[in-house]
Amino acid sequence: MNNQGYPNSSHFLRWNSDEPSNKVGSTIGQKKTGWFQSICCDAKDRLEVDIKCEIWTIFTSILIIMSTIAVFITVDQCEDDVVSVWNHTKEECNDPEGFCPMLLSRALTTLDWARAFSISFAIIAAGFILITPLSEGGITHKPFIKIPLIVALFIFSDAFVVNMFENDVHAYLIGSGAGIAILFTIPGCKNVTCFKHCYRADKPFGPCGLRNTWWILWITMVISGTIFIGFWLIEENAGKLPLKSWWYVSEYIFFWVMFFLVGIAIGAEESSDN
Repeated sequence: MNNQGYPNSSHFLRWNSDEPSNKVGSTIGQKKTGWFQSICCDAKDRLEVDIKCEIWTIFTSILIIMSTIAVFITVDQCEDDVVSVWNHTKEECNDPEGFCPMLLSRALTTLDWARAFSISFAIIAAGFILITPLSEGGITHKPFIKIPLIVALFIFSDAFVVNMFENDVHAYLIGSGAGIAILFTIPGCKNVTCFKHCYRADKPFGPCGLRNTWWILWITMVISGTIFIGFWLIEENAGKLPLKSWWYVSEYIFFWVMFFLVGIAIGAEESSDN
């Protein structure tokens, strides 16, 4: 009670954990529900890194499905574009073994809808990362992991704006974006000076834990990328990159794993106290 005999207003705003949460004014002092918890059904008690990775898994699945469709359509319509657009011969479209994959960038750039999808999807993914909140007590937007990966996604988007069949700008942009993604998705090492800033503590995640899963994916990405680059260099030195080859599967694995790994890295950063 105050001097005028009225109840003190501070009592109405004081939050008591023993009182029911639906009382007026009880929201003050409660833990704020994160954005991811708001869009996932009753996920208050779950690790935020798990929720982020589940949502990013949906993004990755969309990317895999759409790019696979683009590859199949492009292979099927090979003779329509092989001479006028790709500067190859019609004989290269013939495959005695049946279906044979081609360069993923070729498929995503040749088809107008696939090109539009690639540009918009990279921008949406970058925006999704940009607006996601940090968990309570977590780190802020440090220059490690989050900001560079947003930049990498915008570079990937720009790579599909240019025409890859006129010059090498597309390849340079893809290479730049991929280099940033490889560098800033590395799981980090506590005892190595140049990698300690990327280190994030281990958490329960899947059957192997967060850091083991992170390392497995990162190594898979690097190995598949190395295989693809090695194939590319060998064929370029031999004369010309083939239109079709099963070696291109390594490119698919590289980019698909890299995209999913971005979600793992972002989820680890935003739920970390490091």
